[in-house]
Amino acid sequence: MNPTTRPHILIVDDVNENLHALMNILSDDYAIVAANSGEKALELAQRQPQPELILLDIKMPGMDGYSVLSHLKAHPDTADIPVIFVTALAEVADEAHGLALGVADYITKPVNPDLLHMRVKVQLELQRYRKHPVTFDVAQHADPEHPASLLVVDDVPENIHELLEALKDDYRIMVANSGAKALELVQGSNPPDLVLLDIVMPGMDGYEVCRRIKATPAGNRIPVIFVTVVDAAQQKVKGFDLGGADYITKPFDINEVRARIRTHLELARLQHSLEHLVAQRTALLDKSEEKYRILADYSPNWEYWMAPDGSYLYVSPACAEESGYTPQDFFDDAGLMDKIIHPDDLDAWHQYGPSSACAMSEPLILRIRAKDGSEHWIEHVCKQVVNTQGQVLGQRGSHRDISKRHDAEQRLNFFINRDPLTGLPNRTLFRELLGHTLERAERDQTQFALLSVDLDNFKTINESLGHSQGDQLLIEAGQRLKALLTDMDALARIGGDEPR
Repeated sequence: MNPTTRPHILIVDDVNENLHALMNILSDDYAIVAANSGEKALELAQRQPQPELILLDIKMPGMDGYSVLSHLKAHPDTADIPVIFVTALAEVADEAHGLALGVADYITKPVNPDLLHMRVKVQLELQRYRKHPVTFDVAQHADPEHPASLLVVDDVPENIHELLEALKDDYRIMVANSGAKALELVQGSNPPDLVLLDIVMPGMDGYEVCRRIKATPAGNRIPVIFVTVVDAAQQKVKGFDLGGADYITKPFDINEVRARIRTHLELARLQHSLEHLVAQRTALLDKSEEKYRILADYSPNWEYWMAPDGSYLYVSPACAEESGYTPQDFFDDAGLMDKIIHPDDLDAWHQYGPSSACAMSEPLILRIRAKDGSEHWIEHVCKQVVNTQGQVLGQRGSHRDISKRHDAEQRLNFFINRDPLTGLPNRTLFRELLGHTLERAERDQTQFALLSVDLDNFKTINESLGHSQGDQLLIEAGQRLKALLTDMDALARIGGDEPR
């Protein structure tokens, strides 16, 4: 992991051996800053980048951990940084004091590496969710009129009774005295929000119960906290591997139990809220994409979306009608357009098409040769697709077959500017050509010749041989005169029988 992206943790302990032990456990996954006094800890907590979590020893000379915690919570710049006390077993009785001051959790010495990693991860996840404003607005806090439900699983009635008395005012309590009963409740119509699970039970032990809970769709989302006398590191690792969220060791301190329950219920609520938000946004995106797909699929135009690498993300079915090629043909060959565009139009396509940095939204007129060999005139437009973060997602474009319009425009232009019989420029176009020639001659100080040709006795041909033969004579005369001219010369028919 890149050190600049790893979460920053401040470790505070006046004993160097303790500092080094914690640093050795966490340094592979986190960026570590160390302080050997309370005063130094307060200074480092306000430096940039600020720590995202503080591991704080309680018993230190001068300013102890409680005093450091009070100062951290009193300052607006550090009040939101979660703090985990790292304490000796003899100090567990003081947990209520730390919780009242705002400590997030406790880790007892000697530190279990797996337990430390798990509790650090939990607090960092909580911190990340809390900084997500949309998610936190959705989750906020549990509804006091509908408190969270806890399932207490223990085969010893005295243990169940003790937990019931301690937690009944804050939570709805469900009870199971066996693993089988616990699984039944988890898979029932009102599953619990959290499970407190004993490990050592006759028949099905807590590990097997946890494994089966996590194998169910409902149970996979429910945090499971083991409540046990088992303190062996190997056994705790086994519980984490099976999906357990945490451990509470018997005989337990009720303040520790409450802290663990609050932490994991909040984490579960925030996770569920984020999942719900993601599901909502995914549904909206799917709906939006479905609308786009329907609009594009049923559009008479040939729509496409091209990725930044030039591959196609979408091609509408209309491409087959216009080009004879299917969407799959374009997915299989991203360069297919280059192969079907008329050679004379390729330069314009490369300069202004979707693969060019100069791609424009103004229409580009070009010709393509369809699969059946027919030629089509296409009007193409495209525009860059950019997301809200400014990231370019490719090009969105559309091809429209304008062959009929182009042919109509060509015919209209012909009738306006051409003699319909000979195809030569008519009087209107001749005046325009003559005007350009005069301007060029004046600018370049050159000369040109203007020749008027009249066909004598043309009326006699019409009357004796008929108008169709007269028309053929005009066409032939025009073709012969045109054959005598260069490309720089112009020939027009401006009168009934006068090519010029």
